[in-house]
Amino acid sequence: MDAKPRKTEVVVEAMFGPHQETVAQIKQSYEDATKTMFDNLSADDLSAFVDIQKENGDAYADTEALVPKLREKMTDIMMKMHLSFFEGNDIENKLLALEVLKEKFAGQEGKQWNVNEMTPEELTRPLRIQLMDSSIRYMERKIETQQKKLEMALEKSQANRERLQNIQNERVKLNAIMEQQLAEFKEIKPQILDLQKSLIDSISQPDC
Repeated sequence: MDAKPRKTEVVVEAMFGPHQETVAQIKQSYEDATKTMFDNLSADDLSAFVDIQKENGDAYADTEALVPKLREKMTDIMMKMHLSFFEGNDIENKLLALEVLKEKFAGQEGKQWNVNEMTPEELTRPLRIQLMDSSIRYMERKIETQQKKLEMALEKSQANRERLQNIQNERVKLNAIMEQQLAEFKEIKPQILDLQKSLIDSISQPDC
């Protein structure tokens, strides 16, 4: 036994079902208009191309024979664009929703909603002000975050400078120590050489 449709399915079908045919008719109308878009294309429309070819000394094309091929090619391109437009933008479902809304609010047709007769700019001013306020608050938070990051970077940079200065100071100290030790070595080098010579001589002399 077939399962009964759920209540929500019945409601959805009642809302959208009657408009399916209308949407299909709208889509078909677009397709028909697209197919006939280049029906009036003639050889005269291609005369500019022939003039350019003549100016360049080229052998110009037979426009009468070119028109049917061009019409077929352009129609094919437009049909693909039409299909891509409907599928890529979910147009059928949007048209279906539009038809449902039109039916739902049919009783409001012709009513004056702009009772104060305000211009679009005046009507949207509160919304635009709210949007500007939100943008300003966002920018303020962003600037505050950037300021904190900058302060952290400056502190880190200062610490790095101090560390580099300490390393430089230690390098200067080590260079001074090395130079001092080198000077001391040069000063006692003759004594070391004399002592070395004395040791060699004492070793080389025979025992008495």
